Amino acid sequence: MNISIYIPEGGCSVLVDIEKVEIPIGYSKDPEGRNYTKDWAFCMWLCKEKRVVALPCSAFYPEEH
Repeated sequence: MNISIYIPEGGCSVLVDIEKVEIPIGYSKDPEGRNYTKDWAFCMWLCKEKRVVALPCSAFYPEEH
């Protein structure tokens, strides 16, 4: 997996650049068939396949931004 990790100098969050990560197609839609953003799909995959919980950055911003 090709990811870049940015370790903060303070705080408790770590940001990961997933631009080059290919997420399996089965994680691209929610249970109602709506498309996930790439960060949501990555977090779903990470949780289900690797048992690691992460928060997608887009959860903190409205869709128009």
